[in-house]
Amino acid sequence: MKLEREIEQSVFKNEYEKLLMNIMVTNNYIINNLTQLFESYEVTLQHYNILRILRGAKKPLTILEIKKKLIDKNSDTSRVIDRMKAKNLVEKLVDNSDKRLVAISITQKGEKILLNIDKVEHKFFDMFKNITENEAASMSLLLETVRTKMPNTANSFFEVLGKMPGDSI
Repeated sequence: MKLEREIEQSVFKNEYEKLLMNIMVTNNYIINNLTQLFESYEVTLQHYNILRILRGAKKPLTILEIKKKLIDKNSDTSRVIDRMKAKNLVEKLVDNSDKRLVAISITQKGEKILLNIDKVEHKFFDMFKNITENEAASMSLLLETVRTKMPNTANSFFEVLGKMPGDSI
């Protein structure tokens, strides 16, 4: 669907504003679809991401190591892991020589959920069935270029704008 019709806006300040709106609408669409898929397995997008990281690591990881690999770096990883532990998706392994050191590993239940999701993984990609693999590669390259040239933090973004949150207008 055309962006203009989807958000009922026919005029944009420029192509960059239209691009930003397009990325936001598309992100929302993808997140909503993935959330619905994961709900049927009683996991969130964050749970899935952490389970995927732990499975790929093939060894227990610290919370800091997990956080570095997360897609959503703003999540409260410790709390998410506590909720996952309560659901028996992960376990905490405390170092006997230093009780402050805790590693996180995936449980059999967590592995089983990932295996079940793997069976329907093609549904993830059905969202993109209207574009070719070459178009997907081009889009990925463009998005990586955008991210590479973006400010790294909110503060540097506001520095570009010339004001900080809370500054009077």
